[in-house]
Amino acid sequence: MLLRKRCVPLYCKGAITGSVISRLVGDNGCSEGASAIPLEHPIWAGFGLTLLALFSYPLFARFPITRDFPWANLLLFLFAGGLLALGLKRAFRESELYRGKVSGSILGGLSVILFGLFCYGIFYVAKDIPSADRALRRGQTAPDLVSMARTAGLSLYRIS
Repeated sequence: MLLRKRCVPLYCKGAITGSVISRLVGDNGCSEGASAIPLEHPIWAGFGLTLLALFSYPLFARFPITRDFPWANLLLFLFAGGLLALGLKRAFRESELYRGKVSGSILGGLSVILFGLFCYGIFYVAKDIPSADRALRRGQTAPDLVSMARTAGLSLYRIS
């Protein structure tokens, strides 16, 4: 089975910038003005999308539709996982064309860990907030800290 290298178009500087490059196929299977460079962009794009999904939650938390359930972040994680899976498939199945077995595995593992930490923080830690039954009401005075410490069996030392 003959594997064909994927080609990355390189834009040439000519008299007319931004013109359409002619698609004449050369001997190496690439168009004119293109080089045979193995693409491992899906791995890096997937990891970048994972970071975007992780750190964009405060942005999405401003809106009620994405604050109640983080569906936008989960969709970003889903797309990132698809890109990582595509890049890892290319890296392991067509290893003579695509590099990135080691970096793809490391970035894929980091992405899974970041997704796990996001789910832990959103679905477990956020639900562990104490109830409002014991909170102070409007106009109610706060209890004295010394009396609270004594009821808890703690001793307070005055540092001066």
